[in-house]
Amino acid sequence: MKKTILNIAALIGITTVGIAQNEVDALHYSQEYSFGTARSTAMGGAFGTLGADISDLSINPAGIALYKGSDVSFTPSFFYQQTTSSYNNDLGTDSKFTMNFNSVGFVFARPKETSSLIHGFSFGLAYNRTNNFTNAISIESKNNNSSILDIYVAEANGTNPSSMVANYPFDAGLAYDLYLLDTIPGDTTHYFSVVSNGGTVQRKYIETSGGMGQMDMTLGCMVGSRLYFGASLGFPTVKYTETSTYEESDEQDTIATLDKFTVSNHLTTTGGGFNIKFGAIYRIADFVRVGVAVHSPSVLKLTDSYYTEMERTFDSGSEPTLKESTLDYLPDGGIYSYTLTTPMRFTAGASFIIAKIGAISADYELVDYSTARLSASDYGFFDENNAVSLAYKSASNLKIGTEWKIRPLALRAGYAYYGSPYSNTDANNGSRSVYSVGVGFREQKYYLDFTYALSQTMDKYYMYDPAYADASASLLSTSHSFLMTLGFRF
Repeated sequence: MKKTILNIAALIGITTVGIAQNEVDALHYSQEYSFGTARSTAMGGAFGTLGADISDLSINPAGIALYKGSDVSFTPSFFYQQTTSSYNNDLGTDSKFTMNFNSVGFVFARPKETSSLIHGFSFGLAYNRTNNFTNAISIESKNNNSSILDIYVAEANGTNPSSMVANYPFDAGLAYDLYLLDTIPGDTTHYFSVVSNGGTVQRKYIETSGGMGQMDMTLGCMVGSRLYFGASLGFPTVKYTETSTYEESDEQDTIATLDKFTVSNHLTTTGGGFNIKFGAIYRIADFVRVGVAVHSPSVLKLTDSYYTEMERTFDSGSEPTLKESTLDYLPDGGIYSYTLTTPMRFTAGASFIIAKIGAISADYELVDYSTARLSASDYGFFDENNAVSLAYKSASNLKIGTEWKIRPLALRAGYAYYGSPYSNTDANNGSRSVYSVGVGFREQKYYLDFTYALSQTMDKYYMYDPAYADASASLLSTSHSFLMTLGFRF
């Protein structure tokens, strides 16, 4: 049977959403990667000093001043990600594919007037993707020590049964009304679960989609004959969707009345914000350039919408009228809006131009993830922000790329390393390596670039709160990106 309880939405802001956003969200929307044009991706995203690429508007805005003419380009991409999990030595594999636009934009460049000190003005408007959330994860193993119901018991303890639904409509309230929890005989405010000593097979399937990107309005100019300046007003956007289904099953039939139960969570996060970027590039000599860029924190206004469904299947013959029960107390879900201020980013780089046929470029980026902050008008996020400060640290990102021209072709290769954001790297690795190669075809009025990028990252994942889970799953995520950029000069 199905039970639905409405008219409790007003309680959500008090009882649950204050803890729905946490340090995981702060990190999730603070990480940025190189998903720009095919040329910049092929060179590892190391475009902090090379310039004259649409990706520069999101990396170092001073690069726009190196354009010698106007330009328009767009970059469609194909993205495939596969994730392999290892949980208690049991392996699982899943994958997902998507197609989107990594970059699209234009630059209008004025002819340079060398008689004036400040000249060569350029203006650009471009969208560059900064993160891709496409993923699918499958985890499965038997757990002899704990259950997600342990969390619900701890949550419910001290609560009168008549208040369970109102206080915990997304978790313990559902479990209680499905008879997964019950009060201890003689004590109406303390609880036990049907899985008191583990022994279930645990499965979890997570599917995510969406991404992050930035729309940048950029203005750049040349000062004298060697110095380039640029500034961008950025408008980052966020769209993230996650559907997760967690299941525990009594496959050995050792738990009375229980066959299995599932918990399905659905989350959508949308929003946007703004930031500013400043950059400078100095041409030390015709073959050497150095540069720096500073990105202010992004102030993101985000809205989470979410709902939970829980289902229990009883053992055959046990309470047949309740053999399958599904509860969804908030079919329209909960909604909560909040603000995330992401970390500041600092980039320094250098590039070497070799006889006008080759280039080698390197960028170093520093990001302190412990400075991300959550805020809202009706909740302080003190504990969550303290968790951010303790869980994360400064991370160093290194990007290296090269390009060699065999006219009309250009051959490219690159490598990017994104350091772990975690303070305790034993618990989480979180670093990412990206290997890329590409080829370009360039004529006077148009160009066509192709790139393949392979990305790998290791991470840890807990099926539920690590304070109750006895082990984590190790995740190896491998993504394959195919990009094509078509551009025109005028």
